[in-house]
Amino acid sequence: MIPYPANQKCRVKGLLRVDKKFRTHGPSKKKKKYYKRQIIEAVYSFQKNQWSLAINKVRGLKKVTFYVLFNILSLVLKREAAENIGRPDKALSPTFFNT
Repeated sequence: MIPYPANQKCRVKGLLRVDKKFRTHGPSKKKKKYYKRQIIEAVYSFQKNQWSLAINKVRGLKKVTFYVLFNILSLVLKREAAENIGRPDKALSPTFFNT
């Protein structure tokens, strides 16, 4: 969680703050970690669209967790297969390995 103090004059050291225009203020290590968030959200968005993670057809935390982990495993294996055949550009294609 990224705190957003109302007055932006927090006296706590080592706190990462984000203003209304999404500019970060705080330690450089925490800023770098915050900017990696965009990459992770892009991967999750891709998975939601391509592998229908937005609408689950299972119920229960255990089953949903298994469903999501299975999809992540398939993503990793597909990327590795694309690297092994020398076509890393096909790692994002949802239909290239279907034949």
